[in-house]
Amino acid sequence: MIQLIPIAAVGGYVCAVTARKFIAKKRAATAANLKPGASMIHFVKEFVEEEEEIILAVEDIPLNNRHSSTQLISEFSFVRSATTQIKVQRDKEQHFGLDSDMFSVLKKHTNAHLKRVLNLDLQSETRREIKLRLTAAPHTDHHYRVIWKQQGKRGFQEVEVGGKFYQIPFLVTHGLSATVDTIQVEQISHGVSS
Repeated sequence: MIQLIPIAAVGGYVCAVTARKFIAKKRAATAANLKPGASMIHFVKEFVEEEEEIILAVEDIPLNNRHSSTQLISEFSFVRSATTQIKVQRDKEQHFGLDSDMFSVLKKHTNAHLKRVLNLDLQSETRREIKLRLTAAPHTDHHYRVIWKQQGKRGFQEVEVGGKFYQIPFLVTHGLSATVDTIQVEQISHGVSS
């Protein structure tokens, strides 16, 4: 029995040293060197700072009727498509201390969260066709412009990861609309010189 006491003491010592090393490794792991998982990310709130119209394309239509004494009527058809998107941007000033791996994970989760919260069908394509009947009076030069636009929401998503808060800037674009503007109307005078 006395011979078993040293063996038990050595076994206990080995177990204690192994447990101490394991606990020390666990304590050394901090949020800075952990890869954030979905359970570590908490979306606090999304803030829309600005809603704006974003110009996608501009199409100019000159209608020259300078040398005619009758009204000019022309019909045009235009087709355009646009995609619903969320662009998560990296702002270096606001992400001090946020490495690229963590930003990639936050970007992926932020996209999914905003898609759900804003009820968006990402990568869906909106297609619009407009038909125009434009006129130019006799002896005038008209210039029309078709402006294609999407609705935009610019803001930031506040995210908590391991007790630290980050503001992730985003831009959401969706929908598609068109406006038609008259840019220039030039009246040409035809006088008889003597």
